[in-house]
Amino acid sequence: MTVDTPRASDVVSLALRRDAEAVQGALWRLELAPEDEEAVHDLRVGIRRMRTFLRACVWLYRRSTVERLAGELRAVAQATNALRDEEVLVETLELLELAVVERAAADAWLARRATVLVELRNVGLQMLANSRLYSILDDVLALAKAPPKREFEAHEFGQRLLREERAGIGALLPSLVLSDVAVFHRLRIRFKRLRYTADMLAAGMGGGKGGDEGERVLAAAAPHLEVARIAAGFQKELGLIHDVDVARATVAGAGDLDAPTRALLDSALFGVRRRLAGGLLERLAVELASVVMPDALVR
Repeated sequence: MTVDTPRASDVVSLALRRDAEAVQGALWRLELAPEDEEAVHDLRVGIRRMRTFLRACVWLYRRSTVERLAGELRAVAQATNALRDEEVLVETLELLELAVVERAAADAWLARRATVLVELRNVGLQMLANSRLYSILDDVLALAKAPPKREFEAHEFGQRLLREERAGIGALLPSLVLSDVAVFHRLRIRFKRLRYTADMLAAGMGGGKGGDEGERVLAAAAPHLEVARIAAGFQKELGLIHDVDVARATVAGAGDLDAPTRALLDSALFGVRRRLAGGLLERLAVELASVVMPDALVR
């Protein structure tokens, strides 16, 4: 590895620094405006991205430190999971084609749950306030500045990470059936990790000297940007399916819903899920090579 060769630690540390600073900014915005829903969203996404980047760090830094930080970030993220599920419930039910009377019943139920959303938001914000997220972010930034225990050439390291994520997706596909909520959930997480990993590589593979800098950086980033684009599409589709699955579970457990309305909503949600999941399976069959084959998108 020469001085001009991009290093794996440069790629990972850049991603960690950018995301830790973004999450710090989201926290500051929440302190100034607790009602800022966009700040909560940015915080959630930033934490998810950092957890993916930390998975790459186990190859470079002390495993015990990396796993501690990942575990602490996961615990913080869980503070807002219930809030997020309740927030998307309204959007998910809007996907349903209901008659006027049926829509009125659904809207009345959502109106009764409005206080639940307020309570969940207050609880989530309080949990964030009581967490040590600022300290965790400081530790992440310290890790990003520390010299690695092991080092790799960035391109080979990136290909290893992408192969691992694609292999994880490939291992799930043979067992993927329309009715298996758990496998769809795991596949969503896998595509999310593939996307964030590709984003990290695209942003960080511009190290080194020589040639036209702009063209060289673009050429290095292009294959990873394409991976991220494809993964983001599948992540979005799987996210919609996940929202429907969460909504069905919420409907099933809602004690204030009468049996006919519960059955109606569940049936309508099941129809939406079947349509979304069926479309996803068809697209996976068409784009399987570009998703799973390790070298399919390398120019």
